[in-house]
Amino acid sequence: MKGQSPIVSHTIIIGITVFIIIVMLLTLNYLRNEYQKFEGENDINNICLILKNSIEKIYHPENIDNYQTNVSSVMGKIIINLPAKISDIKYNINFVNSSIQVKGLLLNQTCKLWFNITYTGFSSGGLTELSWIRLGRNDTIEMRNV
Repeated sequence: MKGQSPIVSHTIIIGITVFIIIVMLLTLNYLRNEYQKFEGENDINNICLILKNSIEKIYHPENIDNYQTNVSSVMGKIIINLPAKISDIKYNINFVNSSIQVKGLLLNQTCKLWFNITYTGFSSGGLTELSWIRLGRNDTIEMRNV
């Protein structure tokens, strides 16, 4: 019986060590995911503000309310540099109705836009072009990657 005691105690110590390592890895992975979500939400809010401010810079309908075109005319354009990744996660931005939708692996958030016009297009970060297009008296904001 004396020879089995060290083997049993070493086996128990190794088992406890493996258990502690697994618990630590799971905890660190959980904390990393929570931090990515937190940072991602902050980054998405910043991206929404950048897009809203950019749209506001190019869209001035009060200056040309009576201006009507028979062809599609670009009335304003701006190129902005959005981050390629949010919290090390690739993402896509879409216009959905009158809002901006940002989707990624762990991220999904929508920001409301305040202009009552048509929005089209998408971007996956990087250089992004926003254009104000007028056809007749219908205004559209279009987004695309450059």
